Amino acid sequence: MKAKAKDLNKQADELSAHPDKEPGPNASAQEYADSAEKSAKDTKVFADAAQASADLATKREVRDKAFMAAGGASFGKGGLRELAAPADAKTAEGVGAGSSLNDLKTFYDAKGMKVGDNGRFQVPVEGKPGWVYEFTTADGGKVGSVSMIDPKSKCA
Repeated sequence: MKAKAKDLNKQADELSAHPDKEPGPNASAQEYADSAEKSAKDTKVFADAAQASADLATKREVRDKAFMAAGGASFGKGGLRELAAPADAKTAEGVGAGSSLNDLKTFYDAKGMKVGDNGRFQVPVEGKPGWVYEFTTADGGKVGSVSMIDPKSKCA
């Protein structure tokens, strides 16, 4: 699925980079018909690329929800990238899925918590240079999940 989305998006990018010229005012009916047919084929590539990307995003979302619910490890190009805590796990301060955002801020604002590029709360992990706790949020002002990640590690 990932390869299909990548291929279709590459085709769409190539079409965008080199758009066809529309027939001029003195073009024949055949030239207009050929142009319309090419435009329809190009539009199908764009639609297929968008659908493949949406399917891939849906698959990733399902995978990520299962990963966050059960916990687990994720590896990147340089090795271990993320340790996701099971839903009932808590940090040493007692913060985990279901904790209030107020509790999160109470325990971690003074420890350098910030909002990461991905919109999740991040705080350095004591004794683990380069690693951060990452907290997602859920509806109702609660913590959704807790992970420990190496933000410099790139996904494989």
